[in-house]
Amino acid sequence: MYAVRDGAAQDSAQVRVLPGILSEAVAELHDRLLDWAKLPEGPFPVAEVLGCFHSFGKHFVPLSLLQALDAARAASVAQDADSPLPRFLDCALDKLDDTYSYRSYLGLPLLTDARPPQRVTRPGSGPGSGCDELLILLMADLVRHECRPREGAEPPRLMVPPVGLSAKRARLALRLLCPALNRVAVSASLPEAAELSKRAQALVDDRTDDLPGARALAEEIWRIFPEERRQRVDMSLLPVYVVDDEYLFIRTLQAYELVFMELAAATAEAGDAVRRGRIPEATELMRGCASTLRENRQLFSLQATMRAEAFLKFRGYTLGSSAIQSEGYKAFEALFARPDEDRMGSLAYASVPRVRELVAHRGTGLVDDVVSAEAEAAADPELRAALVEVDETHQQWKRTHLRIATRMIGDEPGSGNTDGVAYLRSVMDNKVFPKDLKGLKDLKDPKEPS
Repeated sequence: MYAVRDGAAQDSAQVRVLPGILSEAVAELHDRLLDWAKLPEGPFPVAEVLGCFHSFGKHFVPLSLLQALDAARAASVAQDADSPLPRFLDCALDKLDDTYSYRSYLGLPLLTDARPPQRVTRPGSGPGSGCDELLILLMADLVRHECRPREGAEPPRLMVPPVGLSAKRARLALRLLCPALNRVAVSASLPEAAELSKRAQALVDDRTDDLPGARALAEEIWRIFPEERRQRVDMSLLPVYVVDDEYLFIRTLQAYELVFMELAAATAEAGDAVRRGRIPEATELMRGCASTLRENRQLFSLQATMRAEAFLKFRGYTLGSSAIQSEGYKAFEALFARPDEDRMGSLAYASVPRVRELVAHRGTGLVDDVVSAEAEAAADPELRAALVEVDETHQQWKRTHLRIATRMIGDEPGSGNTDGVAYLRSVMDNKVFPKDLKGLKDLKDPKEPS
């Protein structure tokens, strides 16, 4: 049963079931969608649909409107199956279709065509700086959201954070996008990005609560990219409820997934390089992975600003979507070292069938490739040092994730049918590299005494 939020009870986040009853604005949108489905000419009302989903939350969008969207989806596929619109409607209708998952919750099909172990690319484009550009757009949009005017904001949100907390989030997001801005200034021929990075860093260093200034800067950053790309990022955010912190939650999880997709791709490329005897190339790729992990560790600082009481307000409506379904993370782990049979048979890998297929097809991970390669690979001190650095930094990520999860959900079960925090504790010892590295006798556990 779908429910409509009771506007008179916003502060208590109560809902009342109103089957078949639509507000005037929603009824008008419903009729527009049916008209468009009959004759799919002219622009589709994306902004209006997004506004409705943000006003109700995906879990509470009226069933009649979902049915109208389903009719529009059929027309959109017939019109142009490769356009972003069918993907948007698939993500919007995932609960109706019973296809709701981590991937659809995060709108990943709208952000990139890539799947592990491919590099993150812009939809419909070839290789490029897709990951950096998307991270910039995600963080710039988060700043725009956090720094929006509080009075008369539409749609109304529950548990809007205080100004000081929003300012902190804005600073953390701006700090995260600065390195990516500097890179796209070169890789995407956007010279203005370097100047915007300097201004963003200056605002971060000032540590002010200047929300209008941060929003204005975020708007400038947002608009250096084409409208089509910005619209895809807009379309990728479909919260399940109306609690304000879910905006932060989705944007940070999207960023995590993109980062791990890039790490998985770099790891696959390093394995290929080792197989071909290109050890310096593999070493540089691994150094890049360590740098990426360090740079994006700040995502945890950003996610840690989410308030536990706010998270618990919307968490129940995310059941069925869980980070255990993250293809990017599992591919990263598996491409470093092929998981043992127990790990491959666990819920962690049962949740990512595409990664299981990848492991079966590839056969070995990077560590296996190094061990079985010529002595040059196994003995190369720079490659070994890079591998240890990635492993150590990855373990830091896992420890931080465990601390945040413990604060947020305590002993509650996980949303992916796991034991939640207890599950995270149980996999803390699943290092990227096994302790016994066969031929790599000199590659010690970073925490073990030498």
